[in-house]
Amino acid sequence: MEVFTVAAGLASISALCYLCYQIGHRSRSHKRGNRITLVSPDDAMDTFLKTTTNGLIDDIDIVGYSVHALLDKCQPLIGKSLQAGKRVRVLILASDSFGLREKSSLEREAQGMSLDDLRTRNRTDIQDTVARLWTLAERVHDQGNITRVNLQVRLYNQFPILRGVWARNLCLVAGSYLYDTACPGRTLPHIVIDENSENHLDKYASRTFRNWFDYLWSYRSREPGLEAVVFDLYGTLVEVESGARRNARRQMAQLIGISEEALDRLWLETQYDSNCGRIGSTKARFEQILQIANKPVDDDVATKLGEIEEELLLKHVDVYPSAIETLDTLRERGYRIGLLTNCSPSVLHTLSRTGLPRYFASLSFSFQLGANKPDQRVYKAAAAELGSPPERCVFIGDGENDEFAGAKAVGMKTIMIARSLDATKKDNKADRVITNLRELPDLL
Repeated sequence: MEVFTVAAGLASISALCYLCYQIGHRSRSHKRGNRITLVSPDDAMDTFLKTTTNGLIDDIDIVGYSVHALLDKCQPLIGKSLQAGKRVRVLILASDSFGLREKSSLEREAQGMSLDDLRTRNRTDIQDTVARLWTLAERVHDQGNITRVNLQVRLYNQFPILRGVWARNLCLVAGSYLYDTACPGRTLPHIVIDENSENHLDKYASRTFRNWFDYLWSYRSREPGLEAVVFDLYGTLVEVESGARRNARRQMAQLIGISEEALDRLWLETQYDSNCGRIGSTKARFEQILQIANKPVDDDVATKLGEIEEELLLKHVDVYPSAIETLDTLRERGYRIGLLTNCSPSVLHTLSRTGLPRYFASLSFSFQLGANKPDQRVYKAAAAELGSPPERCVFIGDGENDEFAGAKAVGMKTIMIARSLDATKKDNKADRVITNLRELPDLL
């Protein structure tokens, strides 16, 4: 998988370099009077449509920025292919992606628009394109009495290197966004490639485009309906070493002068107030435990107890295998990632050890929100922090605290991570169950 990803990344760089070379080379050829295939976008699209319309209708792949301008031209062809039962795949740059932000930054001067206005226009175009595609699919379905319309739309998060349309065994239209970063891709000269061409360079360009499209489709894109993934922390992304936890509890119980079983009960008894922020610190929590246990509330003892807990979370918390890999994959595919966990302020020690915060667009802690899962307010707050409606979010957890009930109540999809058969019995309210985080990207 990693080898393929590296190879595909190198292929995408090669694609960019080659297409820039082709544009420059063919422009020079034109000056020398040689036959060229470098033409304006409108002429390129007209050539493409004429060739495909006269040829056999087959599968179509489209990749671009907002795909708005491409759709204006290609809509009749897409409809015809869908009516014939062919597959149409469309890759659109995600409206919230770093690729769109970078592209907008490069274009703002040439467009004479502020960055915010340009981003807003781009987002609107992208959303409109998705809506138009589904409207077209519904019309084909209703008018053609077709059981299944094979239209597939995905959003990608890479910088938009290529723009093009490919119809199997027919021809290709492609342009490089980076040839002139000040111009929108739809205004750049395009290369028209006939699949029947005997020119090995043309065939290489076609193959490069195919590799780039397949790479994005398989590894760097997502469905348009789901925007954000919200993770629980403990038991989902990280675990506290059981032996170290038990040893810490033993030390605490001895300092307090009670049994470990009694400490466990008092820990649970103070957990809700601690996680809601009603108890301001780990030391204050132990002061309350001492009071409930009818022990002297000694400042030094409470401080030492707090230090033991903090050392546990600093030195003995492990990230589950595949968690980092999964977070990397989700981020590359354009999902916004958030954390929502029932916790006290001591969670900051856990996060400082793991290095996880760099993956999260938002951190939602119950002690700051003043409520615990499954309270609906915390899920709504997490979704708002990510800038997505709850129905476009999926919540991933281990099933503790009836957390799936709260997520589903606000409209989130839910997935349970169950690493053992016993774990699957904890909570059956999740929409889906996985046993390894590696399953998550493909499931989404």
